[in-house]
Amino acid sequence: MCINSKPFGINELWTAYQQTVFLLDAQPALASQACILNACNPLGQVKTAWQNKLRQQHLADCLMQQNIGFSSLSGASPDLSYQEASFLIACDWHKGIELAGQFAQNAPDWLGGDDLWLLPVLLGGVQSVYLGSFTKRCRINNE
Repeated sequence: MCINSKPFGINELWTAYQQTVFLLDAQPALASQACILNACNPLGQVKTAWQNKLRQQHLADCLMQQNIGFSSLSGASPDLSYQEASFLIACDWHKGIELAGQFAQNAPDWLGGDDLWLLPVLLGGVQSVYLGSFTKRCRINNE
């Protein structure tokens, strides 16, 4: 993956993932279980905006076909210089891991209520990390 056009190694990438904040239009309604996932930049390989848009639409279509509830949000670096469109998906842990693999995503975020975890689905050599409160990492647009 590249952030600000600079290539990242696995350790730098894993550290960057742990700093993610979330941009939403309204305070999220938390499900008992959910994952935050996107289809952008599979396996950390940067794609064009158009390719990422098509991948996101494919993920949305997949979720709708399976009747899985989801809402839009963005994952971002703390300074907001890097952002990726994402979905907050109401699903159990197994479905979240399956979707991450299907859409070649290194590390989805997992929510158990407000507890946020980073899961290394396709990254080796790192462990799941508890990131604290999801709502404390949320930034509501226009507030």
